[in-house]
Amino acid sequence: MVKTVTAVTGITDTTKIIVHTTFLGGGLGRRIEQDYISQAIQVAMQVKRPVKLTWMREEDLAHDQYPRIALIRAKTGLGADNKIAAWSYRNVSPSILSQRGVPGLYSLAVEVSRSLHYNRGTHVTEWIPLQARVPVGFWRSVGSSINAFPVERMMDMLANAAGLDPFAFRYSVVKDRDDRARAVLEKADQLSAWRNSLPTGRAWGMALTESFGTLVCEVVEVSQPALGSLTVHRVACVVDCGTVINPGSVEAQMEGSIVHGLTAALWGQVTFTNGVANQTNINKYRMLRLNEMPTISVQIIASTNPPSGVGEPGVPPITPAVANAFSRLTGTQVTSLPLFPGATMSGI
Repeated sequence: MVKTVTAVTGITDTTKIIVHTTFLGGGLGRRIEQDYISQAIQVAMQVKRPVKLTWMREEDLAHDQYPRIALIRAKTGLGADNKIAAWSYRNVSPSILSQRGVPGLYSLAVEVSRSLHYNRGTHVTEWIPLQARVPVGFWRSVGSSINAFPVERMMDMLANAAGLDPFAFRYSVVKDRDDRARAVLEKADQLSAWRNSLPTGRAWGMALTESFGTLVCEVVEVSQPALGSLTVHRVACVVDCGTVINPGSVEAQMEGSIVHGLTAALWGQVTFTNGVANQTNINKYRMLRLNEMPTISVQIIASTNPPSGVGEPGVPPITPAVANAFSRLTGTQVTSLPLFPGATMSGI
């Protein structure tokens, strides 16, 4: 922020620049950007007095830093023993840092996809930079949410090919001595025992991911009351985030992450016409409503490991879990998101 002030005002003596940080929740990666700060400084310089700048919602949504678009191609296959014989993964997407003048390999692009808890045989992970003209930014869980979807969708496809339950297949390919992943899977298996006796018209799906040092497995129950819709009835969430200081905070972060991820998985999309965002207010951007909130059960794994992150790791697994459930329910293979593009809040 000091660099922004210096660039706009020309003040080089940083001792004359005082930043009063406001501590508040929300905003996530958007708070990293400096555009609104630069604007407030410029206005204050013109009127020569303190300024409080508040963007209208239309300004805010139309001048966002958007999550990255990505095209991912994964190829894999099973050996005679129904274990993964080989794995090829290629991610084509923009670099957030490159748009900010930092060239080179963008490690966040391959989060979750490079180091997995599964034995994958011979494997390769690639990232191909895409020069996108849309400004991209640090959406909650960054590259983890992008890569968790294809990785865990592929794991379910492999389970189907092997003729195994999704849990059973993952158990069979978890790396030897990977006690953390095995424990999380076992607890999620137990916490979601309801999936074994679902009523007609309902299905379940699951996903396991590690991001920011935290392992999360989520299992969902879904139904489709009508074409073009999906109801998520409940979510079982098991999290290993090392030593826990405040269990209530961990639960709250998992619940909030699940809501965040559900909106993105089902409807999250921003489109552009002539370089301008079409979604400029809440009525044009579908979000999860209060009466659509699933029942969420969170179980924390006891651990003596150092604490790891909880603010973002709950987001990545919810999207593939929902997609896996939707595929099981409808018999269609979900390979793109959101599930229901073009949805709005109007008329709901």
